[in-house]
Amino acid sequence: MTAAEVSRIVDPAHKNSLPTVATKLRRQWRLLAAYMDPPSSHYRYPAWQLGEDGQPVSQLHDILTVLREKGPFTPDDQGRTTGWGEVEWFMSCNALLDGATPEEVLRADPAAVLRAALIEFNEEE
Repeated sequence: MTAAEVSRIVDPAHKNSLPTVATKLRRQWRLLAAYMDPPSSHYRYPAWQLGEDGQPVSQLHDILTVLREKGPFTPDDQGRTTGWGEVEWFMSCNALLDGATPEEVLRADPAAVLRAALIEFNEEE
């Protein structure tokens, strides 16, 4: 999804102002986005991180924090990553989730995804 699409879902009253709601949430690590290279550089947002209510899934910020601070997805000095490594982690089968992908489990049980990230990156036994 584009930033504009996500912004309209998260905040239906959004009036196309810059920075968009999605951009703010991405910068706060409350939404995950993958950077798309030129010729038209922009971010794309996976739909699976939004809950039934159109809001970012609970605990997504905590999960992204673990991935970026304890895992291999280290942000640059401005707190940014391309997002591709994190997307790959969410879409890869995970033994700690009984072989499901974090993306498949995220909406139903975000706490289980957070636990899997913590265990995988040695923050919890």
